[in-house]
Amino acid sequence: MEKISIIIICLLLSLTVLALDLPEHTGYVNDYAGIFNEQEKQQITSVIEEIEKSSTAEIAVVTVQSLEGTTKEEYAVELFKKWGIGKKDVDNGLLILIAPNDRVYRIEVGYGLEGFITDAIAGRVARKNFVTNFRAEKYGKGVYEAVLDFKGYIEKDPEIISSVEKYKKPQFEKEMLSIFMSLIMFLIFLGMIMRAATSQQKKKKAVKTKIFTGIVLFLILLLIFGLLMAIIAFVLYLIFALPTGKGGHMPPIFFGGGRHGGGFSGGFGGFGGGMSGGGGAGGGW
Repeated sequence: MEKISIIIICLLLSLTVLALDLPEHTGYVNDYAGIFNEQEKQQITSVIEEIEKSSTAEIAVVTVQSLEGTTKEEYAVELFKKWGIGKKDVDNGLLILIAPNDRVYRIEVGYGLEGFITDAIAGRVARKNFVTNFRAEKYGKGVYEAVLDFKGYIEKDPEIISSVEKYKKPQFEKEMLSIFMSLIMFLIFLGMIMRAATSQQKKKKAVKTKIFTGIVLFLILLLIFGLLMAIIAFVLYLIFALPTGKGGHMPPIFFGGGRHGGGFSGGFGGFGGGMSGGGGAGGGW
């Protein structure tokens, strides 16, 4: 009888989770409860973007009026899973969930960050910044200061840089390959133009041919000049942008630009497909 009761309870909990109407993400800060003003949203987003650029770790902030009868842990886990916060195979995401009507919060930490943001640290940051501020309805202040604290924990530990290298390195190598192939195509195109110019010069000695040759040579010089400028710019990038010491980071290459699948080149383009590690902390106020 006891086993049957446990099974029934588990089934009921499963049905509750399946019935959840989880929101879609619109950015790093998703204020569905309307507790932040525009300036607070921008401040919080700015810090989260700095964290993402320096470490590739992704932080999502979401506020909902109510948890729809579920626990804060269940809601956070399901939302984390749906949004895929953090980079795929690195799982360096963190979710800050706030439900003002229920007066509860939950910090859900991805597996890849659990070594840097333990349950104890998550709980300490939350109690320090959330409880007093939330009671005074200073939600934006509490979240902003909590995100700043998480930024300090993430960026001060040099190990987190090595933990995300397996994500950054393939991205860097892919962009290097793209640049190399572009240079090869450019050289092939340049060779075709030079061959055409030489062929025309041999066939005709007329004035038109000389004018044509002059124009082609001028274009070739422009292309060579552009290639040299690109090489110089790339060398300068290698000198000034690549990591130079312990804990340094590598920003995105300017040739590629844009985010894809939660990349790290600035601006929000979706999360990267990370998973929750089940760790974190929650409470009320």
